Order: sequence, then C-alpha cells, then structure tokens
Amino acid sequence: MPKHASSTAAAVRAAILDPRPFAGPRDGQDTRTRVQLLYGGGMYNHDAFADLHARLTPLLGSVGLRDRTYTAIADTIENPTVNRVADVERRLRGEALRASLPVTTLALVRDVAGVLVFHQAELGCEVASARLAAELLSCAAAQVRAGMLDRAFLMIRHALLRAEDAQCPFQDVPYVPGPSFPRLETFDVEAAAWIQAWTTIGSAVRMVEDEDAILRGGAGQQAAPVEPVQDGDLLLDLPDVAPGELSAEEIMAVGRARRILDEGAARRAAAAPPSLVVIRDASYVQAGRKDGDPVKEAAALIGKPTPLAVPPADLAAARGELMGELPQFEPIIDRILRPLAGQRSTRLPPIVLVGPPGCGKTRAARRLGEVLRLSPSVYSMGGANDSLVLGGVSRGWSTAMFCAPFREMLRAGIANPLIIPDEIDKVGTSRQNGSPIDVLIQLTGVESSARYRDPYLQADIDASHVNWIMTANSLDGVNAALLDRCLVLHVDAPGPEHLRPLALSILAEVRRDRGLDERWAPAFDETEWAALARHWPRGGSLRALRRLVEIALDAREAGPRH
Repeated sequence: MPKHASSTAAAVRAAILDPRPFAGPRDGQDTRTRVQLLYGGGMYNHDAFADLHARLTPLLGSVGLRDRTYTAIADTIENPTVNRVADVERRLRGEALRASLPVTTLALVRDVAGVLVFHQAELGCEVASARLAAELLSCAAAQVRAGMLDRAFLMIRHALLRAEDAQCPFQDVPYVPGPSFPRLETFDVEAAAWIQAWTTIGSAVRMVEDEDAILRGGAGQQAAPVEPVQDGDLLLDLPDVAPGELSAEEIMAVGRARRILDEGAARRAAAAPPSLVVIRDASYVQAGRKDGDPVKEAAALIGKPTPLAVPPADLAAARGELMGELPQFEPIIDRILRPLAGQRSTRLPPIVLVGPPGCGKTRAARRLGEVLRLSPSVYSMGGANDSLVLGGVSRGWSTAMFCAPFREMLRAGIANPLIIPDEIDKVGTSRQNGSPIDVLIQLTGVESSARYRDPYLQADIDASHVNWIMTANSLDGVNAALLDRCLVLHVDAPGPEHLRPLALSILAEVRRDRGLDERWAPAFDETEWAALARHWPRGGSLRALRRLVEIALDAREAGPRH
C-alpha cells in the first residue's frame, strides 16, 4: 500500500472529526455531487424530497428528452415514490445513450441519473441501499489499495449504514427528513473495527504466504520467535527455529493450529456481550477525603468493561409496544428503531424532539428508553442557569458530584444509558457558572465525548456511547452548534383519532402511580369514552388528557350522584 499523507492516522482522524472536505458542507443549502454523496454528504435542506425536486425541476426545462420522460419527471416531482424515482432513473439512463441528445442536456441527465439511487435508498428501498453498499465497499477497497485511508474510512462507514438499511425489517416506513451525518457517526466504531479486521486478515494472509515460501524453499531466513499461544489445555510454544529444523509437514501443522486458535478467539470475541471500558486508568488520580472519595465511588467502572445495552431481539415487538402507547409518533419511532437492526449495542444519534407543549415528547423519549432497556433519566433544563447538573462539580465544594453521564452509568450499570434533557429551548441565559448547552455540545461530539474530563473524578471518561434525546417546544434560540450535532425530529400534536390508545396508556400509568389493580380500575366503558371524546374533541395536550382520565377515575370512586 502506498504511503502518503492520506494513509496516516492523523489524516483518518481529521476525516472523522471533519468530513466536510470530502462530503461537502453540512448546512443543507445546496445539492451535493455524486462523489460528495458517496462520502456521506447530505441532501438539500436535509430532505430527500426537496433534493429530488431541486434536481428534477431543471430537467423539465431541458430540450431533447422524450415526452414520456418529461411526463415521468413531472409525476415524480408531484408525488415522489420509490417506484417513480426508479422509473425516472431507468428512463434517464436510456436517454443518456442517445447520440442526438444536446450536450448540455446530456450532462444534466447523467448527473441526475447518477444520484437518484441515493433518493431511493433514503425513501426506504432495500435494493437501492444494497446497490450503494456494494459500490461503496468496492470504492473503499480501491482506496485502501491506493493508501487513501481517510477516504476509505468515510466510504466504509457509509457502506455499513447502507448495508444495514438493506436488511431493514420494516416495510413501508414513512420517510422522515433530517441530516444524515448523525446516523453516519454512529458507525464510526464499526468502521474502525472493519479496518482493524482487515489488518488482522492481512497478517494472516502474509503468514500463509510465508508458510508457502518455506515449503518452496524460498524463505531462507531465520524464523522469528513465535509467542506462546494458550487456549485451555492446548499450548503451542515454538522457540527460535533455524531453517531445516522442522519438516514442511510440521510447519504446516503449526500454521493450521495457529489459525484454528485465532478463529476460535475471534468467534469468542464476536459472541461476547458488547462492553466498554469507561475509565481506562485512574492510577494518577489523587484520592479524596474519607467521606467523599471519588475514586472509591467510581471503582465499579475504573479499568473494567461496563456492559452495553443491546437492541431488543424482536424489534418488531418493540415497535408494536411503542406504537400501542404512542400512535402519533409512528414515523419518529420507525426513524429511531430502523438503524438498530444491525447494531451490536444500542447507539442512537443525538436527537432533538421539537413540538408543541403537551404533545408527549418527554413521555415518548422516556418510554423509548424503557423499551430499549436504556434506563432513561430526565433532566429538566427549563430555567437552568449553570452547567453543574450536567457537567459535574469539582472537588472542594459541598455539592461536588460526577457529571451526569457518569452518574447515570453508575446508577444503571451500563455504558450507554439514555439521558433526556427536557426543554432545552428554555435554558437560562446567565453564564456565570457555565452553560448547560456548552456541556451538551461537548458530550454529543464524537471526539470530545470519548475523552470528557469529569471534574469530580479529575480523570477522562468515555461517554461516547451515552444516548441523548432532547426536547424543545421551538428551535428558536437553540444553539446552532448543538443542532448541528443532532437529528431534529418534529412532533405533531395528537389528534382525536389517537384518543383511545393514548387514554388507555395514560390509564395504565395512573394505575401504577396510584397503586391500583386493574380489577379496581378497569378500562373505560362507552359512557366514559363518550365523555372523554366530548372534552377532548380536537386532540391536543396529553397533560389535558391525563387530567380527564384522572377525573373519570375520581368520578368512579365518588359514585353516582343522587
């Protein structure tokens, strides 16, 4: 592999932290070239429909296309579907083969035809996702051979995302617009693992080549000492061996034994539950007082692998449970669950749920965390004027404490809990003790979250796997740098058609809160349903619906009036 600037670790690191030199800006203000899209560039306005409209509209003003092609383009602009986009792609590729097509039209046709596969994949086409995964992997292999590892990393990351989408278990999932880079960044660890695996495979291939060279008598070199390898009762220990001391059959037997051991170790590693060492070393940390020693308090996570919560084995069942309680969140639930199909551990991109007051954003985030077994916790940001609750408090203060991610890891016993900062649009403006938004920016960044300095422990922790779902009533005034790191999903207020599933879900919550058995608080009868529908005619706030549910239960206990 050639050695140049693109093959260094620093170049790969730079591409991870800032892929914009290859993928283009993240502002969504313009369409991206096909090459930029391959590197992970986003759609115009972060919306596949808007991007499709921007690319297809100029074709209507071009000359030389067949009438059926114009008709297909116009129909797709008016009502874009996977089948229509695929039909336009097929027609444009046919038009590009016509010698009579004007040069300007030909260039536009080729450009648009080359990117429509991305729109099909974004709209949920498994075949298009598989096409992209194959092309991306082929490009990545070529870049590895050329030594351009920074570009190869971005291609591999994108290939993994598309390969996962190609195996999506959900059908007819509504498309939800949003930036693509938060999802791509969740594949950083998997892409790094692939590159590391290729390195190991390359070493194994060289071992086989060396063995073949020895058999052909072409090595002629003093063999390097082989490290002892132990697996249970099997010990393989080879001292320095000079040429001729081992027969060809013995050398091949040794090679086969080592490969068997390596394969067994790889299988055990793949089968082991995923985990993360949150704090690798705290030996340099000074111990605290007896009544407040952070090293002792954090001992459970120092230098030890902490389990990572894994996606539910049956994602369809998890989706059904959430849909039964949160019917108005159907597109958002699908958008969040869909990427989990191929993940070893549950890792969501930072998410901001935006919607009117009372539409159920916090409740939905909490229930999502419970169904995914992420042990969710809610932090109210309304009026918060300092960074201490999220960022932690250093030693020397009576309120000294770990940062929020580390506290939640200790509480939940997993390295990827869900933290829900509620109402981030209402954070206070005072910066006397720092801003919680600044802490969120650090903790949602790929690089900064992996090495976050906890002020109480005075050591770096790896909070890169912590999941974040924030809520806001409006994006006005929310820090742009924070939004740039997040997947923003807009929530509509529930309508009257959602009354029954929502009321039953709230009834179950009220039962739990009041310690009532289902036999003493059964489902509503038709008279009660009619009363609920009469007082919640246009849908709206779930807080108002909960009050109505509680009033209905209280009316049961009060009994009939005479």
